[in-house]
Amino acid sequence: MNNFTAFPSYLTATVGKTPNSDALAWHIMAYPERSIVTVLVVDTVSSTGRIASVDPDDAELMVNNVLTHIRTAVEDAGGLLTSFAGDGGVAVFGWPESLEDHADRACLAAWHIQHRLGGEPVLGPANDILQFRVGIHSGLVGLRRLELKQGSQLDLVGGTVHLAARLEKSAQPGEILVSSDTVGLRRTDFDIVERPDLPILGEIGSRVFEMRSAPVHNRAFDELPAQSLPIIGREWQQKTIATAIEENAGENAIFAIVGEPGIGKSRLAAAVIEDAFSKGSVDRLLVYRGDMRKRTTPFAVFRGLILSSLSLSETAPRQRLLDKLQEAGVKEISPELVEALNLTGESQRRMGAKADLSPKETAHSLVETFAQVAPKGRLMLLVEDLHLVDPESHLCLELLKNAAFEQPVFVLATARPEAAYDAQTLADTVLWLDPMSRQDMRELADLLWPDGVPPEQYLEKVLDHSDGIPFVLEQLACSINAGDHESILAIPQTVQSMIHARMNRLPPETKRCAQGLSILGEEVDLEFARRVLGMDGPQLSGALAELEKLAITHPVSGSSVRFRHAIIADACSITVPRARRAEVHRAAVDAIKSTYSDLGSQYERLAFHAEAAGDDADALEFLLLACDRAIRSAAGRSLQLTFDRALECIERIGEPAEQTFVKLTQMVGVPMLQLGEFSKMHRHLPRAMELAMKHADKGQICAIMCQVGMVDWFEGRYSRGIDRATKALEMAKELDSLPHIFSAQHLLSALHHATGDVERAMELQRELCEQRLTGKLETARLGAAGIPASISRAFLGWFLTETGAYDESLEHSQKALEIATKCGSFYSEVIALNAIGRNLVMMGRTDEAIQYLQSAMTLIDRHGYDAPKPHVTGLLAVAMARGGRAEEALSLVENCFRQSLHLRTGRLEIYYLYSGYAEALFHSGAIERSLPAINEAIDIGRSIKNPCLIAQGLAQRATITASVNPDSPLLEQDIDEHRQLCERYGLKVLV
Repeated sequence: MNNFTAFPSYLTATVGKTPNSDALAWHIMAYPERSIVTVLVVDTVSSTGRIASVDPDDAELMVNNVLTHIRTAVEDAGGLLTSFAGDGGVAVFGWPESLEDHADRACLAAWHIQHRLGGEPVLGPANDILQFRVGIHSGLVGLRRLELKQGSQLDLVGGTVHLAARLEKSAQPGEILVSSDTVGLRRTDFDIVERPDLPILGEIGSRVFEMRSAPVHNRAFDELPAQSLPIIGREWQQKTIATAIEENAGENAIFAIVGEPGIGKSRLAAAVIEDAFSKGSVDRLLVYRGDMRKRTTPFAVFRGLILSSLSLSETAPRQRLLDKLQEAGVKEISPELVEALNLTGESQRRMGAKADLSPKETAHSLVETFAQVAPKGRLMLLVEDLHLVDPESHLCLELLKNAAFEQPVFVLATARPEAAYDAQTLADTVLWLDPMSRQDMRELADLLWPDGVPPEQYLEKVLDHSDGIPFVLEQLACSINAGDHESILAIPQTVQSMIHARMNRLPPETKRCAQGLSILGEEVDLEFARRVLGMDGPQLSGALAELEKLAITHPVSGSSVRFRHAIIADACSITVPRARRAEVHRAAVDAIKSTYSDLGSQYERLAFHAEAAGDDADALEFLLLACDRAIRSAAGRSLQLTFDRALECIERIGEPAEQTFVKLTQMVGVPMLQLGEFSKMHRHLPRAMELAMKHADKGQICAIMCQVGMVDWFEGRYSRGIDRATKALEMAKELDSLPHIFSAQHLLSALHHATGDVERAMELQRELCEQRLTGKLETARLGAAGIPASISRAFLGWFLTETGAYDESLEHSQKALEIATKCGSFYSEVIALNAIGRNLVMMGRTDEAIQYLQSAMTLIDRHGYDAPKPHVTGLLAVAMARGGRAEEALSLVENCFRQSLHLRTGRLEIYYLYSGYAEALFHSGAIERSLPAINEAIDIGRSIKNPCLIAQGLAQRATITASVNPDSPLLEQDIDEHRQLCERYGLKVLV
């Protein structure tokens, strides 16, 4: 079958003629719609052989019979046959008429295709019985109108149609195959058997079932379905209605529960009814469920009430109806009453043309008749989905309050926001249900997952995503219990389908407004929305009033409008076609540019809209600006996210973005290493170096070489790092570029210190501090992640501490802090505070050291500097332990280990963490445990051949050993090795 074939008009869904259609064979409308629907594909078994062997007239007769049969089954179930190819066709349920139960309707149509209503078989040319293959699948489709010469044809596009067709091809003669996506949307019961043997399972990505029985469609009047879960979070609403029932015990009364879909109206109604039965306030119950197919059928509710009370079906013959009314003692049986009760086919048309009674008079007659035939006892009528009840039945409900029954009749109605006015008009008591509190949702989750599933990390996401709507929580629970943990971040299809059905019933302009808002965000500035959507003030106000009425958005607050729930915005956004989405995003970019004179705070927003519009080059430009802004404002988390988005843009653009990739990597390299993103930069720095050399950009080569050298320093590859830093410094001097000179010379200094050449390290830092970074350059950033003059002085202070020059060290470190504070550079402050704290620890001024190091920790936590955190944590633990706060120091270090921060930093930083751990254990009395910790620190120092660390560790271990076993030969060995290292490298002797 080919969905794109232009069939004759009498075989297609024709919705009107196209002007000038002779000049245009077909034309796709500007914006196809998108919605979750159910698609049915049917084909006649062996029809080609039958047709080929008979006269064309007989073949035509067979085709017409098959068409009539399929179309009747589809349309009786509320679907639309969008294409027909002689012996089969494609039908859609849920569009263009919005139907929330589209999956059930498709299954009902499929059953009636295979099992003709009334039992008559579909015959072939030789009077043989025809069989069909049927496939049904539900999902998101593109819905469009093709303008043909003979009119407009509705058409479906997308994977959902293809998968339904694959299911049809896989079915055996007489079989109906249904995907698990459709089964998950159904509201009716029917027998199904899973078919795990089908070869197409891997292709369709869904389980498949064979349908073995007719769907049991909910009757208009049925028993109240059992509620498996207790009422949660609605106790006062339940008590309010219970009190109202008691207060109205002597007269008829109507109560209404209003709320958006999934909010828990039916569960509350069930709890109210159960409570009424338990207290003896009610003896009998009748349930009417609103039906979209009957919302235009006059008096459907009371017609069904009376027929159900008389034990008659809706298709009961007229005479049978008259006999039953007489048996029940109905005294006045007018022709209009009979017509209203027997409202099918020709009788419905006659009543519309010749009724002698007005609708109100007919309503009086129906209510009086129901009062005479209603079941005896105290009766409650539950009317669910008031928005699907016809206007004439509303009139009957109004009259019921004053009708004479033997005992009072209570009506409990549930209504969506669109029927709120009707509910308030009818009911004596109206309750509005708001989203449930997080605590109540958590309690409900405990009942849905009695075994503790999902884990806590999933549960928080589930609670966030369900947003106070119990139906969404239940649907997520179903997905997760089925093992689909990815569904935590996705809207369940059952929820999407329900929201799409509501959206599809909106007026076109209102729906277009809602779709545009959903693209722009969960909360949108009104003026921004007006500019982007191209609506004037009155148009936008009218659309928003309609959306508020239907509880899709909150009432306008101040200058913005907000969706009631993120799930509504997300599900609405899914319905927007790509072309329309791109158009809105481009308009958003233009609106932002014309609205804000300073775009500094809008870069990420601009990038989002440009990227969504498919303009990757513009998006990348905005993302680079956003990265630079994040670096300057020390917004570490934003930098990580923005960098990832920029990399995705670069990957899509390909080769034209190579130099931009190098520029980006160069820009974010050092800040990303400060944030502990070593593994990420390991992936990108080599590629950046390769591309920089390809384009022969010396500046970029020098910068990237410094960053690779920095990784070498962090990870203890000092010799390789020195080679890179030396080459980079030579290149920087050739370029005569101070930013490059600082990067290379500072790195070279740190690497020399790590190898024990402390004098050379200090010489390089002094040259930077005293000759290059002076005057106006003292506060210049020079494109670095911090303030170079501050960082150089802080490192010089650190190196001086190694030699015992504590006073000079403190002077340089405090000057570094002064510069950093003046410039507002948080990372520079961390480096300076760390240097001061280290110095004060060595000077024995532990209380002051704690103060400075705690300030550094505050900045680290605030800005996400994961790389230096273990280092500062270790130093702070030493200061606290020596200052009498050993238990607090122990907790601090163990928390750092629990967060796995020692896995996101360099070897030197991990050394200081273990050193601090050993000190905290030692001073807390756990001396035996402290030895393994300091041994681990010394092993790290030896593994990277860092003399300064080895010397410090040996001194620390000697102190611990002396308290445990003063006679240990290890003590003498450690002291000797420590002093030899200090003498060789010019370090301060500590023991």
